[in-house]
Amino acid sequence: MGNANNKTRSIIDEPVAQMVAKATALSRRLGTKGYEYITPPLNLSAKAKPIAKPKTNPIEAAELQLKVLSSGYKIWLREDMTKLRIASKAYEKASNDTRAFENLNACVHTIKGNAPILGCESAGMIACPLSDLMEGCSEHKKARPILSLAVNAICQAIEHNTPANDPALGETVAMLNQLNSRCSAAKSKAQEEAQKTNQAAGKANCSSCASDVPQRDVPCPQACPGTCPASSSSNICSGSTS
Repeated sequence: MGNANNKTRSIIDEPVAQMVAKATALSRRLGTKGYEYITPPLNLSAKAKPIAKPKTNPIEAAELQLKVLSSGYKIWLREDMTKLRIASKAYEKASNDTRAFENLNACVHTIKGNAPILGCESAGMIACPLSDLMEGCSEHKKARPILSLAVNAICQAIEHNTPANDPALGETVAMLNQLNSRCSAAKSKAQEEAQKTNQAAGKANCSSCASDVPQRDVPCPQACPGTCPASSSSNICSGSTS
């Protein structure tokens, strides 16, 4: 049994040893660089022979194939449009239903990504700011008329293949962008007011505890909940026993 094991190891170890030797020699030759550029002996572009009189123009052939396939693309986009209409009607019937709103948002997001690829850039131009409005607006009921208007504009763009430079399309996109800006400004203002209210509440708590709680018995986090003003923090929160 011992001889058999020794023979097996020699058969297995010999190829491994050869690979290790090659790797060691390569690492010594490359040093710290660790890689090596390999240049082909012959440039492949030199072997290519230009066609004197090509039978077909590859660009024209590709454009022709795109026209042939465009009918299939329109079918896919119309399916997305049908789903969008169904989701919009469901949301109009139940505007308080969170699932209905999320489904409508998902349909708008799908058209946002698919429409430019499937040959209807105008629908994507409307769906992009509409998706941002739906994801950023916290008061969905107020945006309900705008949602209905934008959904109809998307469907018309798909059905009539509205060009991207259409004036009515530009007005709809500008309106949605303006609403997004107002929504962002309102959110920022609300956050600032909430922060000021919290700070004011913290100062009030700190001033009340300064007169009611002995400084030497109660540590700062318990005596001064919230935000302590700079003037009182040095006296109340320093842990002074005087």
